[in-house]
Amino acid sequence: MTEQPSEPAEQPEPGEPGSAPASLIRPQTLVHGIDWPNLFPFTRLFRAFGVAAQPSMLILALAAILTLYVFGQALDAAWYYVSDRVVPGEVELFHETAGGDNFEAALETKRESIRNHYEAYQRSVNAGNPEGVSLDAMRDASIERRDNAIAAAERALDGVSDERRADAERLFDRRVQDAYETTSQDWARLKQINGEGPFATTLKWQTDALNQLVGSLLRLDIDGAVAAIGRSLGTGPSWAVTRFPVYFAIFFAFKIAVLAVFGGALTRIAAVYVARDEKISIREALKFSSGKFLSFVSAPLIPLLMLAGLGLAIALAGLLLNIPAIGPIAVGVGFILVLLGAMVMSLVVVGLVGGFNLMYPTIAVEGTDSFDAISRSFSYLYARPWTLAWYTLLSLLYGAVVYSVFRLFVWLTLSLSHGFIGLFSFRKLEGGREVIPAVWDEAPSFGKLSYDIDFIALSFPQDIAAFFIAFWVYLAIGLLGAFAMSLYFASSTIIYFLMRKDVDATELDDVYMEEDIDDIFGTYDEEEQDAAPADTATA
Repeated sequence: MTEQPSEPAEQPEPGEPGSAPASLIRPQTLVHGIDWPNLFPFTRLFRAFGVAAQPSMLILALAAILTLYVFGQALDAAWYYVSDRVVPGEVELFHETAGGDNFEAALETKRESIRNHYEAYQRSVNAGNPEGVSLDAMRDASIERRDNAIAAAERALDGVSDERRADAERLFDRRVQDAYETTSQDWARLKQINGEGPFATTLKWQTDALNQLVGSLLRLDIDGAVAAIGRSLGTGPSWAVTRFPVYFAIFFAFKIAVLAVFGGALTRIAAVYVARDEKISIREALKFSSGKFLSFVSAPLIPLLMLAGLGLAIALAGLLLNIPAIGPIAVGVGFILVLLGAMVMSLVVVGLVGGFNLMYPTIAVEGTDSFDAISRSFSYLYARPWTLAWYTLLSLLYGAVVYSVFRLFVWLTLSLSHGFIGLFSFRKLEGGREVIPAVWDEAPSFGKLSYDIDFIALSFPQDIAAFFIAFWVYLAIGLLGAFAMSLYFASSTIIYFLMRKDVDATELDDVYMEEDIDDIFGTYDEEEQDAAPADTATA
């Protein structure tokens, strides 16, 4: 007979005989999870990668970069006929000399070196007479020297016996390679006589500074990171204003307009996604930024105009020093006004530098104007400076990591393309070179994705192939720049939400939505229409 399981004995209720003392009874709570974002608000910054990697964000950022690049190149081409060009290595000289008197001397020395090499090559081409030898003529002469060197190497190879053939062919390949390299190096030095465009120079300088900043942050090298920021925000703009003020005033005005449209759209997409987990279209984002165009443009400009106005007022006050006797006394007595003006300028400078990253997000999140953007960014900075510094530092560290991951992806894409495209190409070009190394000279490395096209070593069909390959390669590299821009606006928007929560205690899901106003007016109209028949019947 099977034994039936016994029923569990009933447990006595608390307080009944045989029950455990009430002091020993504890409530049972099941922990399903920890709300990390609310417990540690800074963890919300780690959403920046997901926000920045959205296709709509990358497309808008890439469009902004291409627009600035095309305008910069066009401005460089036009500036060639207007003013002096940039001497190669000029910004580095400006950085080393801190833009002082030594800079002009070092710059002139550099110009003289380039000029001497150019004239020496002219004399070598035309039997000691540099007159009438153009740059194109020297290019042709350099190519002719290369072809003669290759022809001499071929003649030397023809007379070699079979047993020494293998060594002779290796020597021939080295001679051909040396001939091409010598020609390329000569042409690179000769082209320096034309200088470089200000935009191209600035782009290279800022790109190098960004790479230095990312590398320093990954190594936790604070000194290196500060130096990189100084190179980007200090040396670059200082050199630009000193050497090409008109050029960069034009470019700065265009850049502000482009960022107002595309940067405003990027922050709008990020704001809606972070607050509501909703995605808006590129069209909606651009419609919003276009509608707020003047606000996005004027938000950073108003503080700059304030600085310019206060600085001009102080400078005009200094004119009193030119008045004999009474002038210096008046300036001395009223110097307190100069100090107060300078103090206000200092507050504006600190507010602009520290709060600039919050201006665009303010307009995108609140749907307000430039004055609210300036007010909130300044007040959040001065109300919680250490909190803002902590969020900014964490965003920089996190951004360096995810930027490097994205860069790794781009590098892997380019490396696989470079490695496999020529795998089954057995055809040799003139001089024994393979096709892919000729039109895409350098295999990309993680530290250097870009490369220079050695057009002087290519024939016309190879020029076309090299141009289009470079177009697509640089478009992929531009996608890396687009991610950096998208990540910047995404991180700035999240920081704004966190700062607003800390200072104003506003919920993180509170974001201005344009359709909310339409809904309000729509509801009002419906109520009015429903009430109209009843009013008519009563009448």
